[in-house]
Amino acid sequence: MRVNVNSEPVQVSAEGRAYNCYWPMPFQGKARIEIENQSDNRMGALYYYIDWLKREEPKKDALYFHAQYRQERPHDPAHDYTILEATGRGTYVGTVLSAHCGYHAWFGEGDDRVYIDGETEPSLVGTGTEDYFNDAWGFREFCHPQAGCPIFEGRSIDSRVTAYRWHVRDPIPFRKSIRFTIENKGWIAYENGKHYTNFGDRRDNYSSVAFWYQDKPATNVPPMPPLDERVDPELYFNGDQLMEIGQVGGSARAAMTFVRRIIPRSFFHLRALGPNAEVAFPIEIDQKGRYSVSLWKVGMPYGGIYEVSLDGKVIASHIDFYEEGDVIEEQGRIIPLREPHERKMGLHYLDPGKHELRFKCVGRNPQSHMQDSREPGHGLGLHGLSFRKIAFENMDQYLTAPE
Repeated sequence: MRVNVNSEPVQVSAEGRAYNCYWPMPFQGKARIEIENQSDNRMGALYYYIDWLKREEPKKDALYFHAQYRQERPHDPAHDYTILEATGRGTYVGTVLSAHCGYHAWFGEGDDRVYIDGETEPSLVGTGTEDYFNDAWGFREFCHPQAGCPIFEGRSIDSRVTAYRWHVRDPIPFRKSIRFTIENKGWIAYENGKHYTNFGDRRDNYSSVAFWYQDKPATNVPPMPPLDERVDPELYFNGDQLMEIGQVGGSARAAMTFVRRIIPRSFFHLRALGPNAEVAFPIEIDQKGRYSVSLWKVGMPYGGIYEVSLDGKVIASHIDFYEEGDVIEEQGRIIPLREPHERKMGLHYLDPGKHELRFKCVGRNPQSHMQDSREPGHGLGLHGLSFRKIAFENMDQYLTAPE
């Protein structure tokens, strides 16, 4: 997921394509910044700009910037989740925490705990996950200079959450060591939605990045997990691939791929003449499991309302592709200028083999119309389709009778 972030030391714009970092990073002799593409996709372009200042004399007591990634997929409730464990003299300045929920209900009742200079009892003890991130009574999406929650999908299995808390204004100093942990506790419901407990040990996927300054390079840094251990396996079809496999029926005139001028990106476009237009996408699944199925929707002024079925079963009865906004004309084609948005369509157990995802037009927004003829619009725009295999299966097996 890519979203905008507006905070003091970190800013992200252009829907997650422009990354700006303002953390000071002092160095004495030399510095090296590397960016590695670990995906299988070719990076079309990378633009960067680095500001640095040479001082007359090095600062003798300088502290050096550190950032450390950790994860537990899923978290083991036998112990608190560790955000950072470091030895030396320094200052803790920030936390990013992400959770991928394995249960229904609110995940964030865990308290944060900070142990300074070898303490057996923490100096700082929080009152709940959202409280540490400067929110209250649950999360909602927000971005402030020192804290925020740019991603919050809700309180169900497969919901994703990312929050940040900067300690720029309230740094946490340490002389010998620091250990920062947080509980993974919260409300829990059975897979059928029935309430289990309002305070229990959860098995969510946790990942985090700790930010701190230290007098010497940290030596006990855990290795970065490989990509396939950091993300769920995903079968993704982009606009060009959808163009190749899409089977158009009904009153659809054509299925085409357009490239937007401002943001070079293709999407699958269905120009429909009436409410019975449809398109089917054959899908091949290799691994048996539980899949989170999503579409990346491109809204348009002439979008229709579509029903989506998977292997003949309706999984989304009303997806409105209408969205007002600017369009451009390029080589005789009317092209909407939109950012694609993910629309989840539930969790589904799939066996290996062939499956079919079908979109059928069932109506239109009253305001939807073709830009050239002003006729009623029933179009569809897809930037991509995603089948993401998640590890959360039969989570009820970990639940015993509540006390």
